Amino acid sequence: MENTSQLVSPGSRQLNLKRSFEMGTRFLLTPCSKEDFFQAFPTFTNSEQERLYRLFLQVLTSLRENAQDEFESTCIETQVGSTLDTVEQLVEEQNLDPLFPNKTNVGDTAHSLSAAKKNEIQYLTSILEKAEEQKNIIRARIELLKKEGQDFSGAVHVVEKIVRLIELTSIFVLVRFLQNFAAEDRDFELRDRQQTAVVILRGERTGTGIKG
Repeated sequence: MENTSQLVSPGSRQLNLKRSFEMGTRFLLTPCSKEDFFQAFPTFTNSEQERLYRLFLQVLTSLRENAQDEFESTCIETQVGSTLDTVEQLVEEQNLDPLFPNKTNVGDTAHSLSAAKKNEIQYLTSILEKAEEQKNIIRARIELLKKEGQDFSGAVHVVEKIVRLIELTSIFVLVRFLQNFAAEDRDFELRDRQQTAVVILRGERTGTGIKG
């Protein structure tokens, strides 16, 4: 029981980050129905449509697995989880006692938040690069099938549209993520300014900056 009580569970901010990422990847990398996919290739035979659809599923599965692995490793390397937990702890402490003596430097916290944002941008940029690589792989496979005597005219254009849609949706998710993250950052800064003002006012009234 003692070891269990010492385990620290992730804070709500860290859980929200992971949940948002999972929702984003699920939204981005959920395949369309087989019927909708077949409609994009009306001139293909049924066997050709089946083969291309299996290839499409393999690409999405590979992208999802790679994205999840990269996300986990990036969070560990940059200590995003511990940074978010620290911010959450600071907010809770300041809400309970605006005059607590061991007040952490807000500038350091803001720097950590800024670094986390930059790391997230770099990570999502790498996701877009991986999508581009997967598109090139698909195009190469289609060219190989064409050399084998299969008629895949127009497939490259359709695949480019699919991957482009993934890229545009990724950018949309990136923008929404940064907007939410920036909003939390502004809320944190506003609360800190309000609490600092309380400290100054109480210090002027008592003649000291420390609560007696």
